[in-house]
Amino acid sequence: MPTVAILLEPKKLSLADAAVLTLRIEAMQPAKVVVPDDWLSEEAAGFWTIEPTERPRIESADGRWTWQRSYRLSPYQLGDSVPLKLRDVIVDGERMSLPDEFLSVTSQFSEVDIRSIRPLTGIEPSEVPIPGFPLASIILIAVAAAGIMFAAVASWILFLRRRHTTPTRTPLDQLVNDFALDDRPEAIATAWKTYLTIRFGLDAVAATTAEWRAKLAAAAIAKADELVELDTLFAELDQQRYGTVEKKSTDGTAAALLAMARRWESHSANGAE
Repeated sequence: MPTVAILLEPKKLSLADAAVLTLRIEAMQPAKVVVPDDWLSEEAAGFWTIEPTERPRIESADGRWTWQRSYRLSPYQLGDSVPLKLRDVIVDGERMSLPDEFLSVTSQFSEVDIRSIRPLTGIEPSEVPIPGFPLASIILIAVAAAGIMFAAVASWILFLRRRHTTPTRTPLDQLVNDFALDDRPEAIATAWKTYLTIRFGLDAVAATTAEWRAKLAAAAIAKADELVELDTLFAELDQQRYGTVEKKSTDGTAAALLAMARRWESHSANGAE
């Protein structure tokens, strides 16, 4: 049975800082992982914002399959025990719940020590009293000024946080998400053609396999061996879609298409450098 765990670092932070939340899933074999777009519960969404900082990292070693991804967790509110409640993640169709966490969020400003406050003249008030401004009044004014300054800075930080928007999802991220949400042969084919259209502008959504394959070849995106591999993969999908072979899992097909897309992304990034 898969296991799900989260790691939070640090658990005590200031309002201007962010924590790193790492989601880790382990299983005996490869699994489909779905993390909700609204992963924060309704309550937690009033205290935090969360966004991924990397793509999922998948490893297989010693008979164990591991899926891991890190997220940036930024606070909205101060408190000694600010709650963090996350919605269930889905692993191979099974909902997996996560424990509630509580973090300490403090101000980046230290408390005002009223004993350190002195009049601006540098003369002890016991020796030369300031008419109309006793020591207690000066202390109250200084503390009030510090409080106003703190409130203004905290409000500005909160304003910047709330202006934050989630980064635009890349075509490859969308492909990974589409494959995870629906593994039917027709859904796999549609997600792949959508990726080709968005990423390379090939207008492949309404095209047949032969048509978008020819566009890939003409644009020199796919190598000859990759075109052959695509022919094989989509022939199998078509056979399953139209019932000419026994239905089976499309996980292997999705994994092969993702591997090919990642190679293209890597070649494109290296070429840009």
